[in-house]
Amino acid sequence: MSATANKQRSALIVTLTSLSLFIAILGFGWLRQTPSQEELFSDSGRFYAELRMMFSSGGINWWSPNFMQGGSTAPYFVSIMPVAIGNAFVLLLGEFAGGKVMGLAAILLAGLTAFLFAREVTRNEWMGLLASLLYVLNAQTLLRVASFEHVGSVWAYALLPFILFCFLRVALDGSLMSAALLAVSWGGVMLAYTKLALMFLPVAAGFVAWLMLDQPSRRIAVVRGSIVAVVLLCFMVLPLLTPLMREYQWMAAFSFDNFAGWQQAFSMKNFISVLDRANGLLANMRPDFVADRGQFYVGLVTVFAVAAVLWWSRGRAEWLRSRLGVLFRLFIGLTLLSLWLSHGPYSAFTGLQEFLKGSIKAQDWIAALVWLMTIVPPILIYMILPRTPRRGLLAALLIIVWLFVPGFVLLE
Repeated sequence: MSATANKQRSALIVTLTSLSLFIAILGFGWLRQTPSQEELFSDSGRFYAELRMMFSSGGINWWSPNFMQGGSTAPYFVSIMPVAIGNAFVLLLGEFAGGKVMGLAAILLAGLTAFLFAREVTRNEWMGLLASLLYVLNAQTLLRVASFEHVGSVWAYALLPFILFCFLRVALDGSLMSAALLAVSWGGVMLAYTKLALMFLPVAAGFVAWLMLDQPSRRIAVVRGSIVAVVLLCFMVLPLLTPLMREYQWMAAFSFDNFAGWQQAFSMKNFISVLDRANGLLANMRPDFVADRGQFYVGLVTVFAVAAVLWWSRGRAEWLRSRLGVLFRLFIGLTLLSLWLSHGPYSAFTGLQEFLKGSIKAQDWIAALVWLMTIVPPILIYMILPRTPRRGLLAALLIIVWLFVPGFVLLE
């Protein structure tokens, strides 16, 4: 066995051991706890029973008198994969233990896919290990599992790195198998949480654009493989999701009178939300300004880590131009793209205005922190751009877009 194969095997063994130990520790504490209010009263438990009823006649009961107090069962298919997997675990292990084990299994899968992608894109096995550990420890993965009703999101998170890994494989070999895996991974996200599949499209497009620049000789393979994946995806997923076009206009999965108002309630108002885990910073704001369950929380560790690398790289232009440096800047940019879209129907500047209007009860230091976090994205935009003669002009244009253009409206 070659030295490279030995390194890959060692990194995989350490990754699997670390993930297993982490999940065992979580499971030891969580499975011994009595069911929380979230587990007792969230929609997830009802979804398991409804799914069994949906297939009770031997076919598909498209209409169930028990769903949403009388309505279509078509919305199940926006999250049919985690609901079906959760149902299997519930049948095997019981109502509450099964749901918890399903969440732990999602964490394990997320760690493995992060390992595969990071190892492939950086060409370094130990980078794969580091990415795997950071991915399962990140706030959004753990908060979604802990928020029992939202555990389906973690199954989508688990497949997102695998989508990017499949693009790399399509570029490498251009085989039908790689295109089929790409279709399966996209289909899995669409059937885990359809909204996330839509929101991930711009991120995937940005990654593919970099991939075609990084490997220009493989552009035809990437395009051809992507087209094959789309065709396969239509056969695999669209038959299940098509009823949503009639019932709920594809994405909503429930009806509401004021769509813009609902969007605003679940959108990021200011970059400060990446530091706000449990609404501690914005607790005294208007209810529509408070983010649900810290849904944009990233944490100080991530912020400081990115800041430290940027500070270290100030005088190292050669590293920023290296493949690792480009990847570092690429993923900061893709993260900013995601957060730009997360502002919902309003722009970042509108969010700042809304904060100022509703900040009467906010403490002075929080207001200062909001202003500080408002200028962080423009600084990051400038720092990640290539050092070309037109860097300043391009940065100015992108900063204007970030501040004043509502990205989600364009996507929608």
